[in-house]
Amino acid sequence: MEHTNLSLEYDKSLIERVLDDLDMRYIIMFLYIIRNDLFKDLKDSKIIESYEKVIILDEIFKNNVLDLWEENFAD
Repeated sequence: MEHTNLSLEYDKSLIERVLDDLDMRYIIMFLYIIRNDLFKDLKDSKIIESYEKVIILDEIFKNNVLDLWEENFAD
């Protein structure tokens, strides 16, 4: 998506379109978490726990998608 217009409304619309895509939302969330902790000490147990929580949520999301496929898209 090329940014060709300088207006807050256009920027808001662009952000909303990007975040409407669930995959993009997860990618942005992971990038934010990594960027937020990039310069912190990764030996800190609190930071590690926060990553583990996100990874668990991702696994739950993945399992929900797989269950949905099995229920609704049987061969």
